[in-house]
Amino acid sequence: IYDIYFTMKNPKETRDFVNSYELNGEKNYELLSFYGATGFDGFTAAYYSMITILICLIMFGSISLIYNAFSISVSERTRQFGLLSSVGATKKQLRKMVLFEAFAVSIIGIPSGIIVGLTGIGITLMAIGSKISTVLGTDTPIKICIAPLPIAGACAIALVTVMISAWIPSIRATRITAVEAIRQSRDIKSKNKPIKTPKIVYKLFGMSGMLAQKYFRRSRKKYRSTIVSLFMSIVLFISASAFTEYIMATVETPFGISTEYDLIYYHNNYRDSYNHSVEVSLEDTIDSIKSAEDVTAMTYIGNNAIFGKTDEKYLTEEFAKKTESGQSHYVLYFVDDDSFRELLRENNLDENRFMNPENPLAVAIDGGKFLDFEQGKYIKLRSLASDECEITEINTINIDGYYYDGNLEEDDEIFCLYRNEDNPQDVKKIPVSEIYVEGNTFKSGKTITNPPYWCKYMRSFCFVYPYSMAEIITGSEPSTVDFYIKSDNHADSYNSLKESDNIDEHRLIDEVAENEKEYNLISIIKVFAYGFIILISLIACANVFNTISTNVNLRRRDFAMLRSVGMTNGELRRMTNFECIMYGTKALLFGLPASFGVTVLIFVAMHNGFENDFFIPWKAVWIAVFSVFAVVFATMLYAMSKIRSDNLIETLKNENI
Repeated sequence: IYDIYFTMKNPKETRDFVNSYELNGEKNYELLSFYGATGFDGFTAAYYSMITILICLIMFGSISLIYNAFSISVSERTRQFGLLSSVGATKKQLRKMVLFEAFAVSIIGIPSGIIVGLTGIGITLMAIGSKISTVLGTDTPIKICIAPLPIAGACAIALVTVMISAWIPSIRATRITAVEAIRQSRDIKSKNKPIKTPKIVYKLFGMSGMLAQKYFRRSRKKYRSTIVSLFMSIVLFISASAFTEYIMATVETPFGISTEYDLIYYHNNYRDSYNHSVEVSLEDTIDSIKSAEDVTAMTYIGNNAIFGKTDEKYLTEEFAKKTESGQSHYVLYFVDDDSFRELLRENNLDENRFMNPENPLAVAIDGGKFLDFEQGKYIKLRSLASDECEITEINTINIDGYYYDGNLEEDDEIFCLYRNEDNPQDVKKIPVSEIYVEGNTFKSGKTITNPPYWCKYMRSFCFVYPYSMAEIITGSEPSTVDFYIKSDNHADSYNSLKESDNIDEHRLIDEVAENEKEYNLISIIKVFAYGFIILISLIACANVFNTISTNVNLRRRDFAMLRSVGMTNGELRRMTNFECIMYGTKALLFGLPASFGVTVLIFVAMHNGFENDFFIPWKAVWIAVFSVFAVVFATMLYAMSKIRSDNLIETLKNENI
């Protein structure tokens, strides 16, 4: 027998090569995953789709911020361009002036951005570098590596983005005539007929609201730029949050781990102590775990595996095809009463109905996740088609003096073989239809599709009962019980439990220590995911702040004129409050549907490799709704505070604003 280790010139051809020659062995999946050659097309599609969405979100946010800044600057300098045109400046000269300004800004901004970016990555790697080393399985410290080519690429992309962001509005500004630019007739639309405003605006906000509404109707371009900035901010924040939540919803699936517990203890009624069996009751084990150091909570659960059948009317078509007449192996779980009550509360179920000893009724848990090799992705199998279900237990008959020795198929009929214990040549062939007898019937009253953490590795549905009803339902308590233990310090709790007389250390597992690599990977993903949300949020806030503060600053003459004819500070404040409400409402009206659309795209991308339910990050939505108005009002207050001390005469005389 020889072991042969080989490499492929193209790692992505490994799977086809192995299958074509029917080679027996193992693939180096860990290495192949780094090459993007896992052999599962679904995972690859999900990876590239999510990377594409991520890059698009970052570019969309960055480009919108840069473009909006130059667009506002150029459009508000239209009057200046008109004056320069009137004294002989050509369109080419005006465009060169704008591009030179953009280049000067890039000379300062791009190197600063590179330095801040490298510093941020360096600090991040200092904080989580050891975790990355653990995930990669190496002792080599992870440190920042400055590669010239990617930095040069980032500089080139940023410079091109800035130049295009300046070029487009400069073309638009230089197309109008000098007279139109000086009069600003394109920025302010005036009609012969009066501009009407809704009566409710006047009732709620008075004259101030009416003036603000008329301003929006006359200066749609300025109003639109603010709405677009807020719209992009909403889309960026909700999309980034959806991206993070979908990543976190799938990241634990491949590892089968949970952050709900730190240690596991597999209780048995007997423990081995110096090669002697010592009886240990469940109550003694519970007391020992509760008294252990730093233990904060625990859940214990017993199970009973049965073979049974279910009427196809209760099953989904997909699951019915996987079973023969609904016959399969099922699991009855018996969880401690407190955890069972918590399960009932979470799903708004009646405790009196599901904890009635005279009529035992289970909660059916459906929707187990597992890797489907045919589809090449993690799927969530739906087994039950209704809220209620019945499982009829099927037991095999026993024949005294004989033992079961498998099945035999003859003439399209299946027989069970029983051999004589004393004479193996003596074989009884009994048809399958005669070998099985029906036993107990178990009923459920509700089906839930979000399995708790203590229902691990489900491939079909299971029934859950309170532990206190185990003996009533099966006739005896489970001989083995699994304990899921939560601790403030998993290492101290582990050492404390090992010293207990009622705990068998061979059945005690420190899950955090055992799955350090997986937990570190989750921590790394969280750091980068939430860092991504913070980055996008900063870009969005900067965009909004820049747009609103610039627009308010450029309206200083308008505000000065209103104050000169008697508008008080209170009326001015009501006017800006109405504007803030208009900004926020309009932005949400367009931003929320667009955000939901991006969330759908993220769901479709992840669905290629991980079958999850679609959800909208409602927490992020409510934060976005609150933040939009908070940022708008805060920016407006800041901008207005800067102009309250303006001299009215000097502001009215200033032709540059």
